[in-house]
Amino acid sequence: MPDIKLRRLPNGLRLITIHRKSEVMALDMNFAVGSCHAKPEQKGLCHFVEHMLFTGTTNRSHEELNGALESLGGSVNAFTGLIRTNFEILALQEEMQRSLELLSDLLLYPSFCEAEVARERQVILNEYQEGLEDLEEHSYLTLYRRAWPKDPLHLDVIGTEETIRSFTREDIRAFYERFFTPENAVLSMVSDRSHEEMDRLVKRYFGAWTGPGEAPLPIPFLQNQRGTFRETYPHSELASVCIVFPLGSVRPEDEEALALLNSRLGASDHSILYREIRIRRGLSYDIYSSLDLDPGVETIEIYCAADPQSIDEILAYILQVLEAIRSGEWVFEEEELAVARKVHRMDTALLLDSAASLARYTGTHVMMGDPPLYYEVEKELLARLTPKDLNRVAKTYLSQPTISIVYPEGWADPKEQTSPSQKGASR
Repeated sequence: MPDIKLRRLPNGLRLITIHRKSEVMALDMNFAVGSCHAKPEQKGLCHFVEHMLFTGTTNRSHEELNGALESLGGSVNAFTGLIRTNFEILALQEEMQRSLELLSDLLLYPSFCEAEVARERQVILNEYQEGLEDLEEHSYLTLYRRAWPKDPLHLDVIGTEETIRSFTREDIRAFYERFFTPENAVLSMVSDRSHEEMDRLVKRYFGAWTGPGEAPLPIPFLQNQRGTFRETYPHSELASVCIVFPLGSVRPEDEEALALLNSRLGASDHSILYREIRIRRGLSYDIYSSLDLDPGVETIEIYCAADPQSIDEILAYILQVLEAIRSGEWVFEEEELAVARKVHRMDTALLLDSAASLARYTGTHVMMGDPPLYYEVEKELLARLTPKDLNRVAKTYLSQPTISIVYPEGWADPKEQTSPSQKGASR
């Protein structure tokens, strides 16, 4: 069990310190704001802010900041999600103080230089264009546009070319000052330093950080438009099928059952869909399911890319399996739950072996209101699950899909095949 302490500093910053003997230390700053918190006309703004925080501060130019980060000899990463934004540093223990100083500089004192805004805009536009030419990313964006026509960027991070071009320096600074504040942040540290020394260093570099900011509003659940939609795409010879099930408000006692169902359905090499579609039938190299339980964006999604001639067969099998699970015809065995518990133990062991993963995991769960070592709770919940719980949650939550099929250009007439009676159906 890790030696861990959680407390809130006077400025509102929540601090997790994890004392662990290792040559490597990790920092993870987790902000409770993501792409879903921007207004529809500002989709992509949070992602733009994340990029801009690496383009220079009032103390260091772009080159000086990134040169100093590179000199740590470790890894520096950041990413924008749907409801959170993370900044991570992994380095040798001897670089702890410099890492904290650099992290505080880029987060607390950004310059948002006009010239850097223009340069970073072009970088993000290139990133956006690359996404348009990626079948998987295009398939998900198409799916979201069909599922939520009134807010087609509901689950999108980067925005559109129009929104990316529209952001001004003032927009970027206003969003930053509104949400990137200590009250909205959790800093998680893994180090061989004592809790007292880590606390002292954090107060030195982040103690003067002020600004009440504004807590992001809860993300409202959006009912999807149910149906099957088909269209073409010019940048691939493969076709894809993409399915989303919005889950609504998931009861806490159902989260582990959904996680296990997702694992058995398509989230591993031993899953039902992977073994049938890839191993037995050889129809696709790329098929998987994914589960998101972040508040307001709870979904299960299924994705598969394959030869266009195989897509209808693949979709028919997926729907057949889902119906069998919902009806109880598909019987899960107790042995499957036993394996899942072993997988959980394995995942926990791997988590504890990685300073970066442990910092990210604890920060994320504290941000969500969970205990930092939430895997202890997960272990107890898994122990109480029965095979029938998987059928029960499938029947409860997996009943309102939006299905998007993308064909290569010229392959088929992409007529929408949507029953009017299905549109806007609610659970």
